Amino acid sequence: MTSMRDDRADHTIGADGLIWWCLARLRSSIAVGVTAGIVWMASLAALPVTVGRAVDAAIDDTASGGWTRTVPALTLLTAVALVGALAGAVRHRMAVTLWIRTRLLVEGRLTDRLLDRRGGVDRPTGELLSLGVGDATKIGLVADITNRGAGAVVTVIVVAVWLLSTSVSLGLIVLAVVPLTIGLFAPFLGSYDRRATAERQQLARASAAASDGITGLRIAQGVGAGPQITRWFTERSAAMHRAALSVVRLEAALFGTVGSLPMLSVVPVIWFGGTQTIEGRISAGVLVGVVGLTQFLATPIFTLGEAARTITGGRASARRVATVLSEPTTLDGETPADPEDAGIPEADEGQVGAGAERPLLELRRLSSGGLRNVSLTVAPGETVGVACGRDEDAATLAALLARHRRCPTGSVLVEGHPLGSIPLTSLHHRLSVVDTERPWLLAASLAANLRLARAEATDDELVAALERAGADELLGGADPLGRVLGERGLQLSGGQRQRVAVAQAVLSPAAVVVVVEPTSALDAVTEATVVRRFVVDDPGAGPETGGGRLLLTTSAAVLNACDRVIHLDDGLVRAAGTHHELLASDAEYGHLTGVGR
Repeated sequence: MTSMRDDRADHTIGADGLIWWCLARLRSSIAVGVTAGIVWMASLAALPVTVGRAVDAAIDDTASGGWTRTVPALTLLTAVALVGALAGAVRHRMAVTLWIRTRLLVEGRLTDRLLDRRGGVDRPTGELLSLGVGDATKIGLVADITNRGAGAVVTVIVVAVWLLSTSVSLGLIVLAVVPLTIGLFAPFLGSYDRRATAERQQLARASAAASDGITGLRIAQGVGAGPQITRWFTERSAAMHRAALSVVRLEAALFGTVGSLPMLSVVPVIWFGGTQTIEGRISAGVLVGVVGLTQFLATPIFTLGEAARTITGGRASARRVATVLSEPTTLDGETPADPEDAGIPEADEGQVGAGAERPLLELRRLSSGGLRNVSLTVAPGETVGVACGRDEDAATLAALLARHRRCPTGSVLVEGHPLGSIPLTSLHHRLSVVDTERPWLLAASLAANLRLARAEATDDELVAALERAGADELLGGADPLGRVLGERGLQLSGGQRQRVAVAQAVLSPAAVVVVVEPTSALDAVTEATVVRRFVVDDPGAGPETGGGRLLLTTSAAVLNACDRVIHLDDGLVRAAGTHHELLASDAEYGHLTGVGR
């Protein structure tokens, strides 16, 4: 049997396929629930029939002056009621179980796709939250309705057989409600599907607006944009409200009509059935049973309508989830592990340093986006700075090294292995990319955020990492590591968030750590502290440890502390050397770093 994770790897399953995938994994629970649902609803249908038989038995025993038929009839009635109660309890338990487990299965697939390191999903947080909560719940309700839906179908068939075998004319009167209801309900399913889809889309937009508004409210208030944020969210909420009302109005009209039809059929049933009873063609007990079944049919008919609505709404939600699951990954495969088979170009000696025989990191004639024919190396124990004249070049380089995108031309080798041949799950042990300008921080404790870099790090190691990152002020208080940072680290200043990310780089176990702008949000004094502790004194990179660092920055203080600097201008390697050598020979480099002659 294919494992669940293997199945989840197939992200092209489609809306109906996603629902069937969930149901297939819950088939044993569904079988128990469906059986309980059929027994439960059949018991409800049997109650008016057994009541009718008890009425006939009581009439006969009254005439004969005994209890020979009444006692067994009442015993049967009690047994039917008890069986129905027990089956109803089992059905409800299985329905809740199926709803929760289906929701968890959908959330699991979404989580797998969103955490897929091959990338490809770029949706607002609020929209993803709507998918993981609202749409997953709607799909879960499809599994929930299987129990009552199966019971409704089977019961309608059994009731139809009993009615027609008892009195064809009465049976036809009662059962005329079923095709009438279906004929009334079916044409509106398409409209309901469209309205439900629109309602889920508007809810996702409103959730995204709420998420963005909450996380950015402090910044928006600071620039006086609070009213605009409020107005934007109000507009999204109003659109969602209108879409929800459209769905509710249609539901009210349909289900109000569906629920009333069986009740309306009671009048002709009592009139026609009473006539047949007076004429002696049916007994009084049969009439009681027929009238009771007429009223009972409202339950399975309403359940079938609810099933149609639930499945339609669930398919609308499944389409939204399947759209995200089917989004193509940025990286759609692995490159061969053998460098000779990978077609790796030879190193360009004019653009690389004279490091060890096997550099920790090597870029060979790399071209992607604005980058053109870029080659460089990072040797064991070496810190290399890369000063990019364009921000987009630094972003492209970081994305390629983090494997957020595929390199169309050239190659990247980590410890002699092609980057594409290293499994994404173990890449961080060899190469780690830390973007300190846009750090990803959890709404959790400082310790939990630091341990994102190395889960097994001790408290002492966390404190040491913060000190090396120049974040001494975060170590005050009774429990500094237990301090909750808030969503995206909003309880911290921009400089503090940046230094927490630098501390993560310190803790990283990777052989090569790539850091994007480690000091861009810091004042000159704090920057000097970070440069001294992180770049110069930190043992995370140096001959004694064999680690290497690549720092993407235009800070003169950081570049001055690097062993070697590469200047990228207009996507090309313009010059390489130490910071002072480039200042003396490259005017553009001096202008870029703000230390121009």
